Amino acid sequence: MIYKGCIIKIEDDFAIVLSNDMEYIKVIKKDGMNIGNQIMFVKDDIYNENKINYKKISALAAVVFILFMSINIFNIKNNENMIAAAVVSLDINPSIEFELNKKGIVIEVNDINEEANKIIDKEVIGKKIEDALYITINNAREKNYISSQKNSVLISDVILDSTVKDKLNIEEDLQVKLNNNKKDNYIKIVYLKSNKNNMKDAHKNDMSIGKYEAFKEIEKKNADTSVYEVKNMKVYQIFDENGKINNDVIEVEQEDNFIEVEKDNVITEKEDSNFENQSQELGDSKELQDNQATEIIKKNYDKDKNKDDDKLKDDNDNKQKQKDKDKEKSKKKDNDRNKEKDKNKNKDRYKKDKGRYKKDKDEDDEEDKDDDYEDEYDGKLKSKIKHSHNEKYKDKKDKYHDKFKKYKPDNKLKHKD
Repeated sequence: MIYKGCIIKIEDDFAIVLSNDMEYIKVIKKDGMNIGNQIMFVKDDIYNENKINYKKISALAAVVFILFMSINIFNIKNNENMIAAAVVSLDINPSIEFELNKKGIVIEVNDINEEANKIIDKEVIGKKIEDALYITINNAREKNYISSQKNSVLISDVILDSTVKDKLNIEEDLQVKLNNNKKDNYIKIVYLKSNKNNMKDAHKNDMSIGKYEAFKEIEKKNADTSVYEVKNMKVYQIFDENGKINNDVIEVEQEDNFIEVEKDNVITEKEDSNFENQSQELGDSKELQDNQATEIIKKNYDKDKNKDDDKLKDDNDNKQKQKDKDKEKSKKKDNDRNKEKDKNKNKDRYKKDKGRYKKDKDEDDEEDKDDDYEDEYDGKLKSKIKHSHNEKYKDKKDKYHDKFKKYKPDNKLKHKD
């Protein structure tokens, strides 16, 4: 069995380690051990006051130290296919990490927080990482950790063995699986690369690789950002729908009396001859840290709730504004329609008046034309009548002239007295 723990005290012959199971174990002291180091050890490394095999312990210590420097704190298997070559983290709010072998097959699943146990499926062990992620995401969706409003999923990976790098294409393979299913195509994947050092710091802060990478990105924009704030946030609160850091990421002020920690995040104790007093003091510090973490979570919850209330209020205000805007728009449209009707009426009236004017004008022109024709006709008629009279008179005159000439006495006749 392989143990994991943190060195909290070093004596002459042994070191005291606080294991991940919260047990205090004495291990044989080795070169390179320092307070605060995270180590892995086996049963033979445990300090036995009665009998110590120094030769065997030295060999095991060297192996533990080499393993610690190369792959940090991950499980080491006896078979090559069971050695962790990469680690992939999945964050929704449940946070999970998958250990992969050189073939990209899941060999171990680790929960980072309590909620992770609700969506972990141990049957993903032995499957390809993209299949394991897809199954876990669907479990989260069924548990309502993912919805159309909370649809962001954060994935990060760390390559421990360079031979596996070219075999992993997690982001594209997973996206293809999500796109093939209509009920999953609304899920947005945010992908962040990580490294061994950041993975180590993430585990020291009891957070996933992905959230620690998100913290590092936020810290670039705001140096006052707390790692504990990001640790307790949900992914949809950190990233927007385009996978960018939200501008309104909530800042959590650090408590003035928060526990001071070493750079490597390991609580140190003053040298004391009484080991039990040290253990009690460490337990009290752990309880205090848990209480403060609970207070931070509570503050985050209250801020989230206030933010949701404000958002709901803003949504209602926006809806009312939209209604007023639509009403104003409708009113303006009606006014425009009425103006158009009035304009059309005036236009029709103008056409009618114009038609009536043209008709009257045509009638007047026709009357004037008739008058001119009558005048012309009367002139011709009068002229004709006059000519006729003249001709008749001339004929009559000639007739009477001839008659008169016939009966006219001869001028040569003399009158008889």
